Amino acid sequence: MPLRSGAGAFGSGKAPAVRPPPHRRAERGATSVEFAILALPFILMLGAIFETGLMLFAQSQLRNATALTARHLRVGQLQPDATVDQIAVDICQNVTLLHDCVGSLRVNVQANTSFTGLAAMVQDVSALGVNHGAGNITGMSVALTVTYDWAFRLPLGDLLGNTDTTPRARRLSAISVFRPEP
Repeated sequence: MPLRSGAGAFGSGKAPAVRPPPHRRAERGATSVEFAILALPFILMLGAIFETGLMLFAQSQLRNATALTARHLRVGQLQPDATVDQIAVDICQNVTLLHDCVGSLRVNVQANTSFTGLAAMVQDVSALGVNHGAGNITGMSVALTVTYDWAFRLPLGDLLGNTDTTPRARRLSAISVFRPEP
């Protein structure tokens, strides 16, 4: 009996099923699984890069605002006997990225008759705790030190922290040393 065209070996009319080799059978969702495994670390890494960039930009803004406030004190645009709260408000007017700037900013103003005496007085910025003003700074050498604790928003971001707080934060700091004009 002649075989019809398209008939299988057993005459069923279907071609015999070709089975893939054993090592190629279970790859149907492999790409999805690989993407799922790599997506979370990749997204976290992108978020960490973005947040680090924001933090560095905030640090730059804080330094520029501190230098500008020091200039305001130096030329008399801000009164020489300004309180630390007035100084904090002046700094925060020039900073956009700090959350609760006036409430979280630590300002320390130290004054001495000479720059060499001032160098011995300036504290380590990690030890700054409360706001401290120097009173009237006319004719004195002044160090304006400002700190802000940047709280991380991403998981494990506190590993980059440099404070002893819980959760750890990154202490941003700026200092400006000057002598007010008479």
